[in-house]
Amino acid sequence: MGQEILILGAGYGGMMTACGLQRREIPFTLVNEQPYHQFTTLMHEVAGGRAHTEDYRMELQAIIDPDLGRLHVGKVTAIDLKERRVRVDDMFLEYDWLVVALGSETEFFGIPGLQNHSLQLWGFESALAIRQRVERLVKEATRDHPARLVIGGGGLTGVELTGELADWIPRLCEKNGVPLDAVKLMLIEAMNTILPMLDSDLQRQAMHILQEKGVQIRTGTKVVEVRSEQILIDGRAPLDYSLLIWTGGVRGNHLLAESDFPVDRKGRVPVDQMFRPAGMTRVFVIGDCAAFPGPDGRPLPPTAQLATQMGEHAAQIIDRLLHGRPPVAFRPRLRGTLASLGPENGIGELGTWKLTGAAARFLKEANKARYLWSIGGWKALSRKRGQIRWA
Repeated sequence: MGQEILILGAGYGGMMTACGLQRREIPFTLVNEQPYHQFTTLMHEVAGGRAHTEDYRMELQAIIDPDLGRLHVGKVTAIDLKERRVRVDDMFLEYDWLVVALGSETEFFGIPGLQNHSLQLWGFESALAIRQRVERLVKEATRDHPARLVIGGGGLTGVELTGELADWIPRLCEKNGVPLDAVKLMLIEAMNTILPMLDSDLQRQAMHILQEKGVQIRTGTKVVEVRSEQILIDGRAPLDYSLLIWTGGVRGNHLLAESDFPVDRKGRVPVDQMFRPAGMTRVFVIGDCAAFPGPDGRPLPPTAQLATQMGEHAAQIIDRLLHGRPPVAFRPRLRGTLASLGPENGIGELGTWKLTGAAARFLKEANKARYLWSIGGWKALSRKRGQIRWA
């Protein structure tokens, strides 16, 4: 067809776009900073001590057919919309069609010291760094000098990480001969509840489950400044900490605004029903980069569920346009929200069903299997089955 299709980012959206084009036998180039696809929404399991860490990333060469997809490992540093080219490290890649799936970045809300004094759970390497810090702090903890671990942000990522750590820390203490009361685990949230996307009954159940595991939860706790080993709270006494892990929000990749895309206050690009920014016909923005309107006109929250659906639909749109057919508007299928609360427990909503305990955890594991199948069939599922815990 002689049309250069460039996909920026191999997260959930970019990966599904590449796989969708591949199934349709449409050539493309995929650009990613690492040579692997990481299962970003599962990084709390890596950080929280689960085994088989390598099962949480997959080499792109094992997914992409070299006869259809070219891989370019490098960092995207600029997008030139006028010249239809992208700078990757020190070279330019030209395109006829562009899919921007660069994902999001941590939102620090302008809080002084927060970025410099916290770790962020983002990708595989950051998850390993958190894991190693937790291991070291627990090993060195004593009753006179306890380890104080604080998770900032009571959304999905923060709650799931807290659940993992709450189950892992007692095992670490036993392994290292450390008294359990020498390690303090706290979850803080500026809103008056955790997991605000869930029903209030499920929110209360999630809090109860975490508190039963020994987690101290403080809602209505607004961070105003972070200093070395101390968190300043609006209207409350400061909190001392040994490790602060910030999961309090995300915003669109900074390259969007820097490359003259129109962006909203969260740095995301407003798009139409075919993922096109205003005035652009051959550029598609998907996943966490996109402010896609929901039924009420407000942008849908950035989730892996939405990104994977957008990626598959973006491939369909490009296929139709290349063959002279009109694109079909995207209609998201929001199935619900599931959260793990450690390896043995979970909570969530699926349609009108409210799920807790083993049922929610089982469906969470089933979602892992379904995604692995979608990107690589039985081969991917069998190679990365170590991340799935059926029993």
